[in-house]
Amino acid sequence: MAENHTHHGEYPVESPGNHQATDPSVAASREAHAAYVDRLQEEGRFSVDDDTLTQRVESEIYRDPALPKGPVTIHARDGVIVLRGTLERHEQMRAFEDAARKVPGVRDVENLLHLPETAAPNKRSALDASEKGEKSMQGG
Repeated sequence: MAENHTHHGEYPVESPGNHQATDPSVAASREAHAAYVDRLQEEGRFSVDDDTLTQRVESEIYRDPALPKGPVTIHARDGVIVLRGTLERHEQMRAFEDAARKVPGVRDVENLLHLPETAAPNKRSALDASEKGEKSMQGG
């Protein structure tokens, strides 16, 4: 009898406004999940290339008719799904991430989704540093 190894939904994730893990329990859960996926891959119980993984995640995400179909870019890098784009609501950002985590072979999800008029998470620290530098140059 084949075992079902889809355990992606069991791991806690960060709050809707914070898509970069800061909670130690979240980081530990992600590490445990990545180790689990690595073990399955080493045992030859599943092996998925990044292109196939991207397609599977797109299928899972776009299966939900409530999610917008165009504003998000999805790609995989070494089993890590990267989500980029702008969405209207935090709930949509969470739904994209949750759907991606359900797909067997996904080691982790880097959620760079953001709301309109806000910087993407990967650009936020650069913008903050730039603004800080401008203020110090202006004497403020």
